[in-house]
Amino acid sequence: RGEEGPARVDALEKWLDGKDIFAHFDLHQAPTKSHFFAIRMSNDNSGVAEGAIEALPPGERMQLTTYEPYMSRPSKYTQIVPGVVSSDNPNTFKEFTAKRGAISLTMEAPGRYPVELARQNYLKFLMAAIDHLNSL
Repeated sequence: RGEEGPARVDALEKWLDGKDIFAHFDLHQAPTKSHFFAIRMSNDNSGVAEGAIEALPPGERMQLTTYEPYMSRPSKYTQIVPGVVSSDNPNTFKEFTAKRGAISLTMEAPGRYPVELARQNYLKFLMAAIDHLNSL
């Protein structure tokens, strides 16, 4: 990554150095967000994120083009489909694994949702992503 990160990230990167990585799913919670979204690398043409987001109801997927925080300033995200954005932020674990050939996705659950609903949607997304990976 070119810079010191949190100790847990540095330890993972050291452990993974030199290993083949096929897929990487990073589960996050965005405390201020009200919808789910997945972040993929801009050069990821696997369709995994786009297929997996279909497991969530359309009303629970973030629509970047109408999402007020991103309308007021330039966004680091580019919307691919509702609920899926691309970002190539440097020095992220997603970038680290993508550079090693992995399909690297971050799934953001909204902090404004009940925890149980977030868990259910994480599982729906992950199971759909795994199904798409198995079809590659």
